[in-house]
Amino acid sequence: MWKLILLLTLWLYPTPDPSDSIILIADDCTQWKMSFFHKKKGHFGFSKDIPIFHSLGLSHGWISPEDSLSKINMRYADILEQNPRYTSDLNSADWLKLDNDKRKIYLLRPDDYCTRKRFVFNQEFTLYEVRVGLSGPE
Repeated sequence: MWKLILLLTLWLYPTPDPSDSIILIADDCTQWKMSFFHKKKGHFGFSKDIPIFHSLGLSHGWISPEDSLSKINMRYADILEQNPRYTSDLNSADWLKLDNDKRKIYLLRPDDYCTRKRFVFNQEFTLYEVRVGLSGPE
């Protein structure tokens, strides 16, 4: 019976629709700087320098509850099936498009991806919905 429940749970497991969201994998591990906005609430941000813009920011934080950002859990194999984009492959124009994209953007954080966990079979990761912020001349 428990096997049936487990199978149904995995089958009905919510995964983002590729057309409704974008998954980013922060694979350029040493280039990201992490900061916490509100550690108790789990609000954080990652930033790095990119050409043309002074810096790029990915933030998972909000002030009012109606603006809250979501989190989803997915196995690494399922993440790869969603055709994720690797941050090391993105140029300034790509980041500008993402900044203007209306779809949800989920991030596999570098502090998760850049560990041995991604090589563990059926490893589950938390993906965080983030907002893209660019600063500097366009």
